[in-house]
Amino acid sequence: AIDADVKEANSQPRGIATKHSLHFFTEFGLLFRRQFLVQWRNPSYSFLRFFVSAGATFILGLLFFDIKNNVQGAVFAIAAIFFMTFVLVIPMQAAVIPLIEDRAVLYREAVSGTYSRFTYGLGQLFADIPFHALNTIIMYAIIYYLVGFRSGAEFVGYFIFMLFLANWSVMSMGQLYALVTPNEETANGLAG
Repeated sequence: AIDADVKEANSQPRGIATKHSLHFFTEFGLLFRRQFLVQWRNPSYSFLRFFVSAGATFILGLLFFDIKNNVQGAVFAIAAIFFMTFVLVIPMQAAVIPLIEDRAVLYREAVSGTYSRFTYGLGQLFADIPFHALNTIIMYAIIYYLVGFRSGAEFVGYFIFMLFLANWSVMSMGQLYALVTPNEETANGLAG
């Protein structure tokens, strides 16, 4: 299916000539679809990401179970959120491995002018959004009511939005480390 899309895109007339064979949005669409399919077809990576996040979030929920509405409870709430961001580092280190394995394809196709490295990075970044959203919902469902954070639509919405941004930014840092370092060991060392 992707090969047919590439043939179709190559058969379309081109506008201003660039050093890459396709227009930016065509490249982005193809790479987005490719990266999404790669992640979808790699269930061990997705399962590891969701299982580790859910398990560690459940343990944090039990550690900070039902905090009180006082100063000590506020400190515990801040600590729960703080440790939850560290939970995201574990799947981030797992995100390094598939990208490093795919780097040979990136180098070959970027050097041949098939697509740019920038478009590859953007495609990877945006292909992760559905997985981050699902991971965010899983983590929210486990920890929010165990810890006893405030109920109300504005608090829940803000928590989910901030958790999604934290999830996306931490995983994007792992992908950045994978793309700019020479090997897997260096990338994992930078990741933590």
